[in-house]
Amino acid sequence: GIAKDDLLPEECTVTFDVAWKSDSIQLKVILFSDQPSSENPDSGYELSFQRSSVYLRNCKTRSFLGSTHSQALREDEKVKIQIRASRKSGKVCLFINDRIIEVWTDPDIAKNRFGSCLHFVSAKSLPIRISGIGVTEWDGLVDQMPELRVGMNRRFGFQEQRDIPEPEETETTKENQMELANGDRLEGEVTSIEDGMISVKTPLGDFKAPIRRFRTVALKKVDLERCIRRNGDIRASLPDGSSFVFRLDGVDDDTLTGSSQNFGTATFKTAAFNRIEFNIYDLALDEKRGTDDW
Repeated sequence: GIAKDDLLPEECTVTFDVAWKSDSIQLKVILFSDQPSSENPDSGYELSFQRSSVYLRNCKTRSFLGSTHSQALREDEKVKIQIRASRKSGKVCLFINDRIIEVWTDPDIAKNRFGSCLHFVSAKSLPIRISGIGVTEWDGLVDQMPELRVGMNRRFGFQEQRDIPEPEETETTKENQMELANGDRLEGEVTSIEDGMISVKTPLGDFKAPIRRFRTVALKKVDLERCIRRNGDIRASLPDGSSFVFRLDGVDDDTLTGSSQNFGTATFKTAAFNRIEFNIYDLALDEKRGTDDW
């Protein structure tokens, strides 16, 4: 396992991509422990991913808080996982591939012991890949609930199928619709983002707010011209998988300076990139570049 201490705030969102080479996923994710050197701490919460099932456990009391399952874990070999957790309310929300799967509440939160450590523990000897790890603060609001599955009832454990209503057709999300952190939706066109503030022109007038209050932002699509290819161009990749090209003009101890037709001249922290490629227009070197193959 791997772990990092002094990382998680009291209410947090942990996002990561996980891929496995074996026939099924076998992974433990532990949040809020105070024992970074242990793979079985007696503090915090443990989410155990086993095949298509997920189990949540209070590490201090050793009691299971519930379980759920996901078809994506059974059918795919790579998924995006998001966990929202609070050591103030005992709420734990699980999302897989941006779809909410389950919401649990710890009734014995007062008996638990908490820290700020995050663990990833592989339960099998076969390789597992964790990437794109992100940790942010969470406002603690549960603004979505999972759909009730056929044959299940969260309170009593079962439900007759005739009681399950037909799913309603949902309206297609509009391109210029954005979601706020509290779950409200806002329709409009972004006019500027400056100094941490975003300005949006809406049918009801202009709206301005801190960008941290937005969960999603819809930017207007534009037709982009292809930049001129220049000697010295490099391709820099970010941890989320995105990348961009610019001409490398200078290198310092921990920064890169570059220029592009898209953004002009800018200076970047080297630590912001997880991959930098040179000679990107030489096709003969493509075969020698690293790939995502196992």
